[in-house]
Amino acid sequence: MRHSQETVKAGIFGIAGNVILFLIKIILFFFSGSIAILADSFHTLSDSISSMLMLAGIYKSRTPPDREHPYGHGKTEYFVMVFMAIILVFAGFMFSKEATLRIMKPIELKIDVWILSGLLFTILIKEAMSLYAFRVVRRTGSKIVQVDAWHHRFDTVTSVFVLFSLIVQRFGIVRMDGIAGFVVGIIIAALGFKFLKDAYDRIIGVPPSIDMVRGIKEIAMGVEGVRAVHDFIISNVESFPIITFHIEVDRNLSVEKAHSIADEVEKMVQKEYGGVCVVHVDPACEDQSVREMLKCLKERIKDVEVVQDVYTVSKTEKGFVVEIVFKRNTEAGKKEEVIDLIRKELVKRFGVENIEFQERPGFLPEK
Repeated sequence: MRHSQETVKAGIFGIAGNVILFLIKIILFFFSGSIAILADSFHTLSDSISSMLMLAGIYKSRTPPDREHPYGHGKTEYFVMVFMAIILVFAGFMFSKEATLRIMKPIELKIDVWILSGLLFTILIKEAMSLYAFRVVRRTGSKIVQVDAWHHRFDTVTSVFVLFSLIVQRFGIVRMDGIAGFVVGIIIAALGFKFLKDAYDRIIGVPPSIDMVRGIKEIAMGVEGVRAVHDFIISNVESFPIITFHIEVDRNLSVEKAHSIADEVEKMVQKEYGGVCVVHVDPACEDQSVREMLKCLKERIKDVEVVQDVYTVSKTEKGFVVEIVFKRNTEAGKKEEVIDLIRKELVKRFGVENIEFQERPGFLPEK
């Protein structure tokens, strides 16, 4: 709840600050006629609109799960990010178009010192807003506030560029105002495309961080009775994480005891990361040859670029089964080549003939 209150406060602060700065810049434009200042003022206005959308996204994201949405509404903020990004792209192209006309037909502007001082004042205020927003991001981890924080930061950068262009304009380079307006427009549009891609990636689904996977492993291995952890699938990472993985326990444990261990692991992981956790129990292998082969494979794949991991090695009546994970987009021919090479090395080292490789899908971040 504390984090939610902080993100709402950041949104309100952003709206108020941007409206005030927009009005100041419009006044500066009125007295200077600078297309660069006009573009910069509407960049600031777009920040204010994005802050309003941010608040709407935060409010909707906090809505509890319902019958139609059992996983909650956490991804709402990413759809809000899409609207925010579209606003930036549209505004950027519009101002670049107007600035191009100003470059083709430049006009001489009267830039007084008080106009430069006023623009410098807006830069200092905007940077203070940016620093505050980034502090909220560090405390809450909110992605939507992070977008707003970068809006503030880029507004600061573009305003500095506009200030520089106006100073140069005073020395008679009349096209500099149009050039500055064009550059600002391109920066705004590029920022919009960046956030659009980020929102798209998160709506489609991104892998968990390495730190998250390590954290889950540490929690699971800290539970008495867990010997190994593998086969992770973690989805919906940032809004409502759905976490599944396998643990290995003593094969001689009763079903009741093994279930108790898995249940404890699930509760501890859910307490730390939220969402839902489902743990599958595997019997730990006591066969020394299997252990040695798995250890050998773990070491061997460190030198193989296209292999992400080897989950398990199991022994059957016919031989051994190796569960291997290739990196995404690895060509089929390359997979066969690697499997053939590793099989030959294992046959030579362990003196076994029948080794079957089974490919498993990989859902973790690639090394």
